[in-house]
Amino acid sequence: MSMGGPVLIVAHAGVYRSILHYTEIPPMGVTPNAVPIRHEPPNATMPEWAAEILA
Repeated sequence: MSMGGPVLIVAHAGVYRSILHYTEIPPMGVTPNAVPIRHEPPNATMPEWAAEILA
């Protein structure tokens, strides 16, 4: 996750849960299939990963 620009990950729910665990993003409950979710990595003003459902 150290790439310099945006990264698109398309994953099954099981893989997505592993990504949440790796990034320490709290689970958002049951995520419906085929829902885009934007993730922002930590930065100077936001010390933790953030996730937002876009649909």
